[in-house]
Amino acid sequence: MTLSLASDVLLYTPEQLESLAQHIQTTGGELTSPIMQVYEEDIRTPIKSAIGGTLIRGILVQVQKAKVCSSSSLLPFGVRNFGRHAPF
Repeated sequence: MTLSLASDVLLYTPEQLESLAQHIQTTGGELTSPIMQVYEEDIRTPIKSAIGGTLIRGILVQVQKAKVCSSSSLLPFGVRNFGRHAPF
């Protein structure tokens, strides 16, 4: 979703998209500042952005990032909890 936003709105080249994908994978979903700038601009003019379609995409990217961050922070607790209650 982030890559399609970068491709459509920021007009990234395939090389830039590949670099962005590697950055996202190595940082655990951390978004780069150009993606955040698109989201911030959409928030400044929400009605125009909602009609243009970029606001919804930006919000979905933010929700996806929040899910990745929350699931990665809960994973060690879940692993510890599972290990404690394992029947074997």
